[in-house]
Amino acid sequence: MSVISTAALDAIGFRDGLAVEATFHSVNIYFLQGIQCSQATLEHAAGTTRSGITYQLAISFSVNDAFKKLFGDTLVDDELKWAEQHTCTGPYLLVEVEASPAKRVGRVKDEGASITTYNMFSPEKMELSAMEDDVLPQAVSAVSDLLRAAGTQCAARHVVREVFGLTSDSRRPVHDIRFSVSGTLSVSRIVNEENEIATAFLQAQPERLKTLKDRFIWCAMFAWPGMTAVDLGEFAQLKSVRDKLSHGELTAPPSSAVASIEALALKLQRYRIPAEVTGRISRL
Repeated sequence: MSVISTAALDAIGFRDGLAVEATFHSVNIYFLQGIQCSQATLEHAAGTTRSGITYQLAISFSVNDAFKKLFGDTLVDDELKWAEQHTCTGPYLLVEVEASPAKRVGRVKDEGASITTYNMFSPEKMELSAMEDDVLPQAVSAVSDLLRAAGTQCAARHVVREVFGLTSDSRRPVHDIRFSVSGTLSVSRIVNEENEIATAFLQAQPERLKTLKDRFIWCAMFAWPGMTAVDLGEFAQLKSVRDKLSHGELTAPPSSAVASIEALALKLQRYRIPAEVTGRISRL
């Protein structure tokens, strides 16, 4: 795996040597199954874990309303489409934690309404992950326990995790990204007639063939060099007619099937299966 080149970063608009000061946040969104609330419901609270990490949570029928309570802005443009994509519906529980403010210098793409940085805030994102390990189990359990105490059984299903920064001055969103390139290479080799081991293996397969279709395909491969994929398809259709006749689903074959089987039989008359092959098939 290799990272994208500096030339490529330059080409897509990342300028080097710029400073950005931001506070990074993570928001984990849960769908609260088993409870109902009105669309006007909006609850907000703050808490502290036993290890001293502070967090905020919000509960609302609307994910945008809850997000706006926490950050003063909406999360998605089309909430109905977002809910369909994530197979969920309100009410939602949002749990937010924030890392320590940081100022970093690196590659930046300023897009006006938002800023994109290239792999500048990895320490802050690692800090958020460590905080979530402590906060999320306690926060979700606290909400579930409160609802259970009120006589409501609730299950919190995780929907999505959002990570972003907010600049210290104008609170513009900051998205810290990194590109990586990876790939796999596979090599294949043609098995030709000179590969005696593979050829011998394939030719020995009549001993394992159990169905008429399997035997027909083997013969087309090794004894009937003029057969085509069209002929194999024709045989499969004719075998289907034969099966329906034997099971009583048809009383007489269609005229088209009779003509087709006569044409296929005439084509097969040009071939002579070697005696040793005939002996193998007859013993199956």
